[in-house]
Amino acid sequence: LAKYFIPLQLDVIQLHGNEDPAFAKALLEIDIKIFKAFQVTEEFNFDSLKEWEALATQYVGKLFFLFDTATPNYGGSGKKFNWSILDSYKGEVPFLLSGGISEKDADAIKELKHKMFLGVDLNSKFETEPGVKDIEMIKTFIEKLRK
Repeated sequence: LAKYFIPLQLDVIQLHGNEDPAFAKALLEIDIKIFKAFQVTEEFNFDSLKEWEALATQYVGKLFFLFDTATPNYGGSGKKFNWSILDSYKGEVPFLLSGGISEKDADAIKELKHKMFLGVDLNSKFETEPGVKDIEMIKTFIEKLRK
């Protein structure tokens, strides 16, 4: 894997597919941090993360989770999942919240008190066109979160 990723000078990647912990471990061994996305449904079983949590214990501060809305494909629905599901997460791996987050969600996000909640993954609702983030919108959103 090093021959593919090191020349790109990547520091962090998001994994959104069916990657297994062995694939992630190979990336971690070449010093690339990972945000591993999981599609959250009403029935999501956080016990299914045990193997990933064990890997994160070996690579503290290098592997994080990203909890996103479940879709038929990976990501990109623009919809939120029921954030109260996160109350069932008892793991020790910090996570990002993803899925349909917009400027209007700042107050609700500030109410999240989960000890492993690390931050948010901003999406297309913060773009002026596909792939181009609106810096002013992001600044405004961050200011709302910090107030």
